[in-house]
Amino acid sequence: MIATPFFGTVMARKRFFAILKFLHFEDNAAAGNAANDDHLRKIRTVVEHLRCIFRSVFMPYQYVSVDEGLLLWKGR
Repeated sequence: MIATPFFGTVMARKRFFAILKFLHFEDNAAAGNAANDDHLRKIRTVVEHLRCIFRSVFMPYQYVSVDEGLLLWKGR
């Protein structure tokens, strides 16, 4: 239902995971004793840099509306 067939035509799943496995921007030797609970440890510097840039570019309006169809509801 939420499939996007475009990505499968561009790159195979195996190739994507091979690239993802080696994609990091941190020296492994320098991060020897880093906490393993941070899943974004290897790309944290890039993520933080992008967050700062995105915050400076877009300022949300005073009134922000969230469509209820976007939220997952597990109640009765």
